Amino acid sequence: MGQDIDQYNTIEVLEFLMVSDHDDAGPPILVKGVTGITGLVYGVSLLVEISKNGAPFAPPAGAVTEIAYGLYGIAANAIDANTVGPIALFAIGTGTDPTNETYDVKPAIPPIVPGEPGLGGPVESRLSLDLPAAKLFLRVEHDADDDLIAAFIIAAKQRADGFLNNPFMVMRAVIFISGAAVGDSVYVDGMTFRVAATAPATRSQDFMLQEFAIGGNDEETAENLAAIINDEMYGALNVLATQSGTEIALTWRTGRKEPVAASEATATLSVRARRVQDAIPEVVRTGVLRTIAWMYDQRQDGISAAAISGQGSTTYGAPPQALDLWRRYRKMPGT
Repeated sequence: MGQDIDQYNTIEVLEFLMVSDHDDAGPPILVKGVTGITGLVYGVSLLVEISKNGAPFAPPAGAVTEIAYGLYGIAANAIDANTVGPIALFAIGTGTDPTNETYDVKPAIPPIVPGEPGLGGPVESRLSLDLPAAKLFLRVEHDADDDLIAAFIIAAKQRADGFLNNPFMVMRAVIFISGAAVGDSVYVDGMTFRVAATAPATRSQDFMLQEFAIGGNDEETAENLAAIINDEMYGALNVLATQSGTEIALTWRTGRKEPVAASEATATLSVRARRVQDAIPEVVRTGVLRTIAWMYDQRQDGISAAAISGQGSTTYGAPPQALDLWRRYRKMPGT
């Protein structure tokens, strides 16, 4: 499947498909031209091992179970995902071809911290801006002020974090639908969504309960749910639902401090939430460069690189031009 997972993952199942070792043995299932093999039992008729970032293959810590149609999964387990880098999976079962999958373990996202100076906010820790780039912007060709400019880079980034109070992260969740039946439910951000008995999808009398119609297949059902979220609930949830096949990616653009509340209501509908870093906008970088230039223009003889706190007769702040660039991305505390 090749999906990315977070380090110490306890949410994402490592999914893999077991197919028949006979060419075109029966109708296509999941993948055109191949047949998924069901009924395999881990440790009896199914062997599964993983290798973490090049380490020797070994049995996974997570439980291996069958999902459906020849699709199997290793339950999310922090031990299996404790090493950054690729996880290589090898599986073979009775009557199947060998299966090889690779999953990419990304570094754990650090907790969101307030954008205050000295706390390593997102601009300070993630904005790419080195000394040569700053000197190029300043049109400085000598090396005499390198230490001072390097300190200004840090100070300007901290000034941006202090003003912006923006973690530059979005909340994402993915709804997986497989064999949805009437009455199945899923919970998104405190709202309940349920497969309705009739089509088209309708909104119930209870505003907190939204109904979506079961389709002719999982893809149509997913499309109906995405439509309800976007057409009926987008304003209430501030969630954008993007449907692709039988999966719906939900994206929140609000300043949340904790992962969205989500629970698996049935075996066929579930929501898996994650925080994803947004790129620092280029306009923020431009504002940081202008702040560095502002600080550099105000430098005074005898002021050391360590004396950049803004105390005394020299003020190392941010120019109005930088504040104007940053203002569109500013978040008030608690938002």
